[in-house]
Amino acid sequence: MHLEEKFLENIKKKTSIKHGDRIIIAISGGQDSVVLLELFQKYKAELGIEIALAHINHLLRGEDSQKDQDFVALLAEKYQLPCYILREDISEIAKENGWSLEEAGRIVRYNYLNTLLEEEGYDKIAVAHHLKDQGETILFHLIRGSGTKGLRGMFVEKGEIIRPLLNIDKETIEAYSKNMDIIYREDLSNYSDTYTRNRIRLKLMPVLREYNPLIEQQLYKLGEIVKEEDAFLSSYTEELYKKLVIDQGDKLIIKKNLEALPKAILRRILLKAYEELSLKYLEFKYILLCEEYLEGDMAKKLPLPNNLVFYYDKRGNVFILRKPFEARRSDEENRHYLVVGDFGSYSFGSNKISFQTVTGQVAYRLRNSARGYVDKNKVKFPLSVRNLRADDSFLVAGDKSERSLRKLLASKGIGEARRNELPIVVDSSRKIVFVPYVGVSGYFLLEDGRSEIMAIDYQG
Repeated sequence: MHLEEKFLENIKKKTSIKHGDRIIIAISGGQDSVVLLELFQKYKAELGIEIALAHINHLLRGEDSQKDQDFVALLAEKYQLPCYILREDISEIAKENGWSLEEAGRIVRYNYLNTLLEEEGYDKIAVAHHLKDQGETILFHLIRGSGTKGLRGMFVEKGEIIRPLLNIDKETIEAYSKNMDIIYREDLSNYSDTYTRNRIRLKLMPVLREYNPLIEQQLYKLGEIVKEEDAFLSSYTEELYKKLVIDQGDKLIIKKNLEALPKAILRRILLKAYEELSLKYLEFKYILLCEEYLEGDMAKKLPLPNNLVFYYDKRGNVFILRKPFEARRSDEENRHYLVVGDFGSYSFGSNKISFQTVTGQVAYRLRNSARGYVDKNKVKFPLSVRNLRADDSFLVAGDKSERSLRKLLASKGIGEARRNELPIVVDSSRKIVFVPYVGVSGYFLLEDGRSEIMAIDYQG
């Protein structure tokens, strides 16, 4: 099947894109993303969609990074498309947070794209991952020991992210690019063996291809099989989890019949419990340690990553996953609470938060900002300011239902220590009004021309 036909088939049959949708195309300037742009540009009228470009300049390659940015801007001008550009020093962000460059780039990239989606009113984010990328991803997860979930690889559509080229091989994309005389930028860092994924691409894949020339296709098939089986097991686990696990904020209580479960389900229960408490994925080697613990005398506590422990409570006849006592005591010592009786500036821990009235027009949707503009008439006074709680939920502007605030903050790359320091502004109806770097809740947004405006500023 021709690349264009395959692209259209993927869009129409494997994504939920509909007439009238607005799509952000994540574009680096490289061959894959430029081909993706050309395909969307060619078929946007037939699909009845609008498209825009988003580019993240990681500032890692000096003049070449700037040339990539300029090239994307020229493409946007050529096709008269909206173009959003973010410049971030990924090296500095990685250093500050203890992340690898790959992880920092991914977090910043998807944080920015999701912010654009919410604040600029787009429906989907399109990225240019293809068949070879899928094979590399599955191998990467396999090498890291991530278990079954890692073997699923990426999805053609997951949430707001779509990958219309995911089942198309790189050779087809290269041939299409050559036949259509598509101009693109070459990223020489793709040929460096500094990054794990590059080493898989440059060293491991060629060896595997000697055993099976169609290794990428086989890995893709494996991912599709695992996806189907995982969907069934996940649904079953979800129902069982509700019956077995009690959430008490800083700990999860798991009922005693845990060790009697089939191993496939036991592992999923443990994974889900760990993710709920830490907002991180647990490597499979730690699941095996949990299994050894269950088969042993269960006299000691089993330490896990991210400051969690797993142990058996004999008195309660239950298993418990929780933060150690020392960590919890430290958390309590650092918790703060204040009531805001009037406008002005208040101390919150070692930082400050201020409230003031504002007159005139304001650009109230501030991206990733420590300032928020609130419709004063919608707020029930007095306000209170406190730390994050495990069960906090937040209504993102444009959403129909609330989301877990912990997970929302984590998705923006805000680590646990920083999450616990942020002030959560709540009104007397117990609804969250404002969270720095997340924004103003959908319940309290301004209504143009008719709002009394309250500005909230956090100096952290």
